[in-house]
Amino acid sequence: MRYRLLVPIFFSAMVGSLNAHADVCLKWFERAKLDPKSSSCVSDCVSVDVNMGTFSCPTQCASFCKRPLHKDFIFKVSELYGLTLAERALVAQMPELSWKAYRLSHQAENLCQKKYASSLTNDVSDACRHFLWAALMTRDLGSTATSQFLEAHEEDPKQPANERAMDLANNRLGALVAIELMKSKKKFSDESIFIEFENAVKSKKLVILKERPGAQ
Repeated sequence: MRYRLLVPIFFSAMVGSLNAHADVCLKWFERAKLDPKSSSCVSDCVSVDVNMGTFSCPTQCASFCKRPLHKDFIFKVSELYGLTLAERALVAQMPELSWKAYRLSHQAENLCQKKYASSLTNDVSDACRHFLWAALMTRDLGSTATSQFLEAHEEDPKQPANERAMDLANNRLGALVAIELMKSKKKFSDESIFIEFENAVKSKKLVILKERPGAQ
């Protein structure tokens, strides 16, 4: 899971950089010949090719496409978190839901850290984050949006195939467990989904590639 909250100073530095290259980015946008009033303007804009001189320009797509101020802010902040191209497109299309998905990723990580003090890759703590994030999103955002965010999150060409398969399997299990919980309870708690995660660990239903250091 790649979401990490960065220190606000990085946001300030990014905004200053955007101001310095405003003319360059405006010309970059004009060359793309996009319709600022189109509903797909931002998602099309973030997909426009960039070079070293225009690398930061996609962060201004929301402004160029004349999105409302609060959506513009959410979109710019989202650029700080190392999103995949597919995730950036979702942020452009669904900024409020994207922000909720991001917050739920931190909620999942915090729950997992109560049991696993350190967050590692490909071990049970990694499986925990994916399982809980998928379950929490299914509960709070619905199955359709959850599926979109999870699929977009795993569209990283640099990720090894076996790691991607692990993440997808644990995502799927978390979402399925949440659906079953919702059938039996109108609203389930964070604690109840964590219990389901622990049950999945005991029954070896999770895909885990690496043993955690010190595990028996």
